[in-house]
Amino acid sequence: FHEGKHPRGLFCVQNGKIKVSQLGYDGKEQIVHLIKSGNTMGHRALFDDEIYSCSAIALDESKVCFIPKSAFFEILSDNGNLTIEIAKVLAKELKEAEQNITTTSQQSVENRLIDTLIKLYKLYGFENDSSTINVKMTRNEIANLVRTTRETITRKLYHLQAKGLIALKGKKIEVIKKKKLESYLD
Repeated sequence: FHEGKHPRGLFCVQNGKIKVSQLGYDGKEQIVHLIKSGNTMGHRALFDDEIYSCSAIALDESKVCFIPKSAFFEILSDNGNLTIEIAKVLAKELKEAEQNITTTSQQSVENRLIDTLIKLYKLYGFENDSSTINVKMTRNEIANLVRTTRETITRKLYHLQAKGLIALKGKKIEVIKKKKLESYLD
């Protein structure tokens, strides 16, 4: 779905990784949410009956199913438990947004980067080597998540690599010392 368009239904990610982003006033992309297999997208615009405030873009090959708006609301009206589960999803998303505001305003860029790396491997896991985060992201995309510039992120990534915490492998990041990385946020 695309920012500014009217919602036609709910999207369910069967497999893949998707970023949900919004364009700022300056035309710069801001990633506001990451989606993985098993998650839904587009539900907020459906509930407030407004245009999409964001766009969804696949980070890798993804398979997404679509439930038309009328069918989705019919399912909700017939299933109170599903309505409660959707309310829980919305509440969780609001809580995450509030935490992101606090993190962005109170943590250093390096700590925000570390927090983002931890969130990435908790969300997408590791590749078969058990240390490389299972998602390809550009430095710009990481900067958008951390809410800083690409140049700053590049410096901070090289700094973490020099400390021996991570290894940079193109668009991939290997976590060398997971427990030490996590201890920075304690």
